[in-house]
Amino acid sequence: MAVAATTLLSGGALIDLDGTLFVQLLLFFLTFFILRGFVFKPMLRLIDAREAATTGATAEAEALQKEAKEKEAAFLLEMGKVRQEASQERERLRKEGMRVEQELLASVRAETDGEVEKAQQALRESVGSVRSQLVQETPRLGEAIAERLLQGTSAAVAQASAPRVGAP
Repeated sequence: MAVAATTLLSGGALIDLDGTLFVQLLLFFLTFFILRGFVFKPMLRLIDAREAATTGATAEAEALQKEAKEKEAAFLLEMGKVRQEASQERERLRKEGMRVEQELLASVRAETDGEVEKAQQALRESVGSVRSQLVQETPRLGEAIAERLLQGTSAAVAQASAPRVGAP
C-alpha cells in the first residue's frame, strides 16, 4: 500500500503499458482456454446433466403421481361397483333365505298341524271309548254307591242305638 500511495503522490501511472502487458494477456487467454476445456466445460456439462436428471426425475415423478391418481380413481370406481354388486348379492341371498325359511316354516306348520289333528282325533276317540265304558259301568257304579250308602246308614243307626258307656 505504501508503494501505491507513493506512486500516486509522485504522479506516475500504476500500470506501465509495455511488452509485458501482451505477454500477460496471452497467458490469461491461454489459461482461460485451457481451464475452459478441462474445467469449465466438464463442470457445465455436469451441471446440465444434473439439471436434466432433476427435471427428468421431477417430470417422471409428476407422471407417476398422475398415473397413481388415475389408478386410484379407477380402483375406487371398481370398488364401488364391487360393493354395489356385493350388496345386491347379499340382498338376493337374504331374500332367498327368507323364502326358504317361509317354505320350511309352512312345511313344518303343515306337518305339525297334521300331527295335532291326529292327536285331537285320537283324543276324541279315546274320550268316546271312555264315555261308552262309563255309560256301561254307570249302573254298576250306581248300585255300588247305593249299597255303600245303605251300609253306612245302617251302621250309623246301629251305632246310635247302642248304649253309651258311662252315660247317666
